[in-house]
Amino acid sequence: MKTVSTNTFKIQVFDDFSSEQKQYETFSIWNINETYRLQFPIINMAISLITDLNDEFEGESYPEKVYNYFNTKRLDVEVIEKKTIIINGKTAYFLSAKSTLTRSNKTVDVFNIFVNIPIDDVYMQEFSSDCEMLVKETYEPLFLEAIESIEWFGDIKKQINIQEKAYKEKYERLDALLAKTEVLSSGKDMNIENDDEGLKEFLANVEPFNIPKGNQNICEIGNWKFQFDEKESYINVTEFSKEFVVNLVARTDEYNVAEKANLLSEYPGEGEIKLSFGVKNVYQNGAPTAALKFEEDKCKTPYINLTTDGFEYSLDFFGIVTIQQGWVAYNGFLKPPYSEKPVFPVKIYKKFNPEKINWQYYNFAFAEALQVDPKIVQHLYVKKNEITVFPKEILTFKNLIHLSFSEIHPFNNEEKHLLITEIPEEIGDLNKLKGLYIQNTNITSFPESIGKLTKLEHLNLSGNKLEKLPKNLLKLPNLELCWVSGNNIKEIESDINVPKLRSIDLSSNKLKTLPKSLALQVALDSIHLDENPLENLPDEYNQVKVIELKIEDKRRLLDFDYKGADEKGVIEWNDAMYFAKHDTELNQRLLDATKEGVLNKYRNAFQKIGLKSVGMSISESDDYSTIGNTRFGGLPDLPKGIDYPGWNYEYDEEKEYCHYQFIAQLNCAELASVQDYLPRTGILYFFITDQEGFKAKIIYTSENTSLISAKEIDKASLNIFDDAGIFKPFKVEISNFVGIPHFYSDELWQKVYDLPELEQLEECDSEDNEAFNQVNDDFRKQLGKKGKTIEWTNTFHPDWQHSINDYVFTQNESPQEQAALNFKGNPEGFVVLLKVNSDNKHDCGFCFWDAGELFFVIHKSDLAKKDFSNVFCTIESS
Repeated sequence: MKTVSTNTFKIQVFDDFSSEQKQYETFSIWNINETYRLQFPIINMAISLITDLNDEFEGESYPEKVYNYFNTKRLDVEVIEKKTIIINGKTAYFLSAKSTLTRSNKTVDVFNIFVNIPIDDVYMQEFSSDCEMLVKETYEPLFLEAIESIEWFGDIKKQINIQEKAYKEKYERLDALLAKTEVLSSGKDMNIENDDEGLKEFLANVEPFNIPKGNQNICEIGNWKFQFDEKESYINVTEFSKEFVVNLVARTDEYNVAEKANLLSEYPGEGEIKLSFGVKNVYQNGAPTAALKFEEDKCKTPYINLTTDGFEYSLDFFGIVTIQQGWVAYNGFLKPPYSEKPVFPVKIYKKFNPEKINWQYYNFAFAEALQVDPKIVQHLYVKKNEITVFPKEILTFKNLIHLSFSEIHPFNNEEKHLLITEIPEEIGDLNKLKGLYIQNTNITSFPESIGKLTKLEHLNLSGNKLEKLPKNLLKLPNLELCWVSGNNIKEIESDINVPKLRSIDLSSNKLKTLPKSLALQVALDSIHLDENPLENLPDEYNQVKVIELKIEDKRRLLDFDYKGADEKGVIEWNDAMYFAKHDTELNQRLLDATKEGVLNKYRNAFQKIGLKSVGMSISESDDYSTIGNTRFGGLPDLPKGIDYPGWNYEYDEEKEYCHYQFIAQLNCAELASVQDYLPRTGILYFFITDQEGFKAKIIYTSENTSLISAKEIDKASLNIFDDAGIFKPFKVEISNFVGIPHFYSDELWQKVYDLPELEQLEECDSEDNEAFNQVNDDFRKQLGKKGKTIEWTNTFHPDWQHSINDYVFTQNESPQEQAALNFKGNPEGFVVLLKVNSDNKHDCGFCFWDAGELFFVIHKSDLAKKDFSNVFCTIESS
């Protein structure tokens, strides 16, 4: 590992990341030696102003703005996971995704990680990383290690000021360069002082914006002419983004020469290029109009990322994009950001018909909307500083579908609230509204005329100063999602009828109770109630599917006793059998491993918390020659008379009978010698529907004398819903070990077992944490973890092993806590019946979400009853 740093932050990266570009508080580092088709592994980092994000991206909260920003960073983003994590004590917004990178006729799937960290109320840290999906398993842990190693130091304000000043000077220099092209085109003398040699040639060949003669499209880059792909290119407002989008695709027949000149990438090698961006605030007098300054593929005001494909990887666009008089024009040059050569002049002109722009999809800024026939405006947002009172002009936009105005700030500072104190009664006349977002204002009440907004589906009134809700709000017939968090609401009236309401967020108010009528709404499945001084809740709230509350509040306010899979209550179970200290051999193994140093200091705690866990390591391929053995992947040896299980898939009007995906079968007799809590005989079969709406199905048979070999199953007759289909079958080696927590977000277990001293092993800055991390892997080996050593890094991964009754590495709630939140009961009453690791398709082919882990969790009472009908299933993905 090596350290890469700027003047304000540093990270640790793997040594193979050897190519580096750095400028002020921004850097990129990549591994150019990795085999790749289109995208080499790369890490990008920068410190930016939060206002850049707030001003340019929509969202009803800071996280929403962040995730909307992430979606603009790549093309065709398919979210794998988004979550909140903690990095060096700071809240961070994390998103992993798969995107596609296409050049000519070749496409690769790219794995992306984006992280945004508000450092304080002014600055944010940005992180992004990319690699092709084929090497995801190799680079994902390296990206995650880099993220976790981020440290800040120095005077950030001072360094950003230096950066901003430098950028300003660069823009001024760019303006001057472009101004010289005007001098050139006018025939006047031009004196180029101290200009780089590479730019002189550029200035001699580039003209300022000027509509081409004959109104002909032009696409010239360097010495090469490109032809537009009219089917793939488009210039219009898109319904999804609600922005004015310019997407240009073009090709040259001389791509071989262009590749050798380092203009085009050698991949895909067929001359296709793409330039794409979306922009708001371009409406002027009926037509899109803008002049956008770009440096290094970025426009700072407004903030835009230019996506380019097909060019040599080091080239960025510097110049001005003009949208004017029915033309989009690129005038500037392509060059590496940290080198002056090569330089390729860019002259692109593409015409479009302003009269065919779909303005009905456009999200108008308030100033823009004032120029438009009010009938056209369907989507409107009001930016900060534009208003101090509710503008009456908004009431003239009778066709509004979405209206949003708010001041988003990550910490919701009171002084950042908009100055609006009153919403007019006439807002009820905007009766086509489906989405209304009025946040972070000083309003204390809302008009009862909201009851006239009968088409309203989404309502966000969070972060205001509302003292009560209007009586008619919770009578809206089409309201599905409602956010009123962060107000001063003390009471909700009981006269409620919202038949389509699915979720309501009432968190961070002053509620002491809620009416039972809210819980009885037929479609309601989610209520957020955190951060309220709740004293009681009616019994009806026990029937609501999801209530967001801390688990201690759920215990206090709800009937939170687990009722058993059979609804007949729980039976007593022997909890001692789940802990290593009650097993002579495992307890001695723990004592031997904790004789010295920091491990000895926490020996008693380890004994109290250590589990009697079972490990199963993949050994060899299973050819089904043995019937009823423990097996992962492949197909099951089902008892005679039991068909391969299936389920009915229904979506809209689509109906289809699908078969479950088989994960594993456990031969309980084979496992009997290493644990005491599973049935002594028989077979346990584990299935899931799929990895999206996954549900578990567990089949248990107490005897295995009448099993039918998996060879007899007709694969062609199975309709496995999940794309991965049937995994490859493998046998396992069985062993036991002492399971201990990972001491990362494991506060729950410290509370459950009354071990506050273990907090020191989680504190990043504590000496004990550092000492423990140095011996952690060896410690787990001594406890019996088989894990797996990765050859290319020569590092031991203790958790790369399927297991039973084990602790889980998680940045969220543990699987046991998730089971308790879903099924009720205490987390310690649940046990991990099976943990299955992703193997990145090396063995069985398991890959759960983002190379995560699949868990089956059961209540210990149900396990004692041998009742497997109520097993919770979840995936934990890093």
